[in-house]
Amino acid sequence: MKEFIEKLIGRLEEKAIEHRETGFEMERKGFSNIADKQYAKQTAYLNAIEIVNQLAGEYNNDFCEWEKGSSGYVGYPAYYSRCCTTNSKGLEMQTHIISDWKFCPYCGKKIKVVE
Repeated sequence: MKEFIEKLIGRLEEKAIEHRETGFEMERKGFSNIADKQYAKQTAYLNAIEIVNQLAGEYNNDFCEWEKGSSGYVGYPAYYSRCCTTNSKGLEMQTHIISDWKFCPYCGKKIKVVE
């Protein structure tokens, strides 16, 4: 998904530059009406880039939250998923394992440990 968003932003930036350069050229030749239209198109592309960046930021903040709890083993606290309820408490992981996991095995989102 990240690669897709980066390509999308790159192509929108290319279009914005293209319309800016066309606007400069038309303005230099004295065609202010056409130049204004090109600048308006450039602004539209820049606005689209801003929207894509905002949505990408929201997408990147999508985590599966895990909280610290207690396990049946002395000296081994456990972590439980807050959002995944496949079993009674979600998935339990002991601390020496949780650091090795990057993604939740239930939902596939990045794991974020909360206190």
